[in-house]
Amino acid sequence: MVSQLQLSSLTPTPSRTTQNEVRWLEWIKQQDDPYPALRVFSENYHYFSINQAVSFARLFSVIPAHDRDSLVFLADMLHQELGQGKSDTVHSVIFERFAKAVGVDMSKLPLAADQVVEGVRWYACELDRGFGGSLPCALATYQFVEGSGIDTYAPLLGILRDIGLSEEDLEFFTLHAEVEIDHTAIAANIVERARETFTPEQNQAFNTQKWLLQRAWEQFWGDILLACQRETSNLAVSN
Repeated sequence: MVSQLQLSSLTPTPSRTTQNEVRWLEWIKQQDDPYPALRVFSENYHYFSINQAVSFARLFSVIPAHDRDSLVFLADMLHQELGQGKSDTVHSVIFERFAKAVGVDMSKLPLAADQVVEGVRWYACELDRGFGGSLPCALATYQFVEGSGIDTYAPLLGILRDIGLSEEDLEFFTLHAEVEIDHTAIAANIVERARETFTPEQNQAFNTQKWLLQRAWEQFWGDILLACQRETSNLAVSN
């Protein structure tokens, strides 16, 4: 199935790394005690993690029934995301092990929507709307999510290793840093084939959705950065 999607023929997609994401990564590296900030990050990212998997499933309602190559791959990808039939290897469960390792009170998870920072909530809503929209919107959302993953996980994994977290605790990030490379390439191929038949109006809808997601992704990291900074400042005052 993967060979039919011709991974090797693809060119890389542009970076979706945001300025706020870079700022957050640089800020985390400078903290003498990064754990309070990592707890804030974990609580918010967990909300995104559990919701994006459900939103992703909506993509199946817009992929043409005759496009069996795409459907087979997407089904396999969702199967991986949901632990390949094993509840203890669902990706959001693996992430919870990281959250526990950095000291998150697990009884707080999952956060309610009104407890999540606005940027994370907006991005999660935009994914749900995009995956459940028209074919151009759904494919733009799919490609953006995969591309943003490949831009995020590798640099974050390096920083978390430098902090001293164990490889067991970092399984979520190690797994995604590896699989997102192939996932991003296959997503690009699926999108490229679909766009061959797009009308100008569909291409406009595709590009508009990418633009909206970029804005939401920027605020996602900007609001996480502000929440982390606020937490560390509050702790400094209380101590």
